[in-house]
Amino acid sequence: MPKATKHGFKYWAGRLHLWLGLALGAVALLSYLPAALYAWEPELTDWYYHDLVFVPEVGTRPRSATELLAAAKAAVPAGHVVSALELTPGAARAYIFQTYKDNPQPGWTYFSQHQYWEQIYVDPYTGRVLGMVDVTRNWIENLRVMHQQLLLRYDVGHFIIGTATLALLAAVLTGLVLWWPRNRAALRQRLTIKSDVRWRRRNYDLHNVGGFYAYAVILLLATSGLVWSFDWWEMGIYRLLGQTTKPGYGAHAAAPARPRTTATPLDAALRHLQTQRPTWTNIYVALPEAASKNPHELEGYVDYDGGTAWNESDTYFYHTATGTVTYAEPFVQKTTGEKWRNSNYPIHIGTIFGWPTRVLVCLATLVCASLPVTGFLIWWGRRHKARTASASSVVGRRRHPVAPQPV
Repeated sequence: MPKATKHGFKYWAGRLHLWLGLALGAVALLSYLPAALYAWEPELTDWYYHDLVFVPEVGTRPRSATELLAAAKAAVPAGHVVSALELTPGAARAYIFQTYKDNPQPGWTYFSQHQYWEQIYVDPYTGRVLGMVDVTRNWIENLRVMHQQLLLRYDVGHFIIGTATLALLAAVLTGLVLWWPRNRAALRQRLTIKSDVRWRRRNYDLHNVGGFYAYAVILLLATSGLVWSFDWWEMGIYRLLGQTTKPGYGAHAAAPARPRTTATPLDAALRHLQTQRPTWTNIYVALPEAASKNPHELEGYVDYDGGTAWNESDTYFYHTATGTVTYAEPFVQKTTGEKWRNSNYPIHIGTIFGWPTRVLVCLATLVCASLPVTGFLIWWGRRHKARTASASSVVGRRRHPVAPQPV
């Protein structure tokens, strides 16, 4: 790397890169290491909560969702409201009901943010409750919270992580300036990690070469992650995609409440969601207690694999008295901004294209966590080397004093 002049662009890029790296170090380790592990959340959950996720014996036909909901309600503590149902494909998988309520006056930590948040696993064939998980104490979920907000309250933690991510973007861009080779021979050196060298040189190569190969993925992770930290960043992406406002549900009004024409509207809604998309990958139903639009509506979401590059999802609203559809927004009707927003989370965690992108995101996140460490060792080694050279120079002058010049 050519020596940077003190007032040149590369010199100031190097200084900024150093300052940002030193400031970012602790946050990077605390945030990115859990993120690399959380990339495997489905597998971790299936393994750790195996006896809750999978039923002991697969029956011939699941019971009605209404009956299973009653079992979930009977299992939760008094005053806790069951607000949602989630399904994932597989005949051996339990139905997951959820309770959730925010704390209106949280403290500084994430654990004070919710009054309660529970997942109730119910055997769909027997109606037996297999178990209940306190989500706020679930170590797998806490990996995500550690990554997103450092186990702090949502607004505080997201501001810290968002600010650190902006610093990461600047550090990555200035790092590319420092990495940029001056000729073809230097390029070959910047693309390989030497093995037969001292540890300091190997550490230098790990920082430069590893950072370069992970460069594009780190930029993608940073830009997608900032969506949860800053509204102005999210709106900026919407505007780039030609949308001037955040998307919302189209104008609709549920039919006025009237006597039920079907005994099980929840079952009608769930049956509709399951049959609309044979390739569905996730179904989520928000019950009337948690409905955002109308207390007489169920909200249903079905994710599916339709072979596009987006995370495809349809949205439906159902009347609680009739089970009929009151509003529908299929994936094909969504704007580009809505499609991007639905896909931002899968892009960020690497599930958008399955195993290959998950492995890529996991490795890039580990590299990102290591960069402040390897960068600190480079800075410390140069600092120590400069001090040693300075001390040696002083000792040398003392041992060999300069003879006085004749007058």
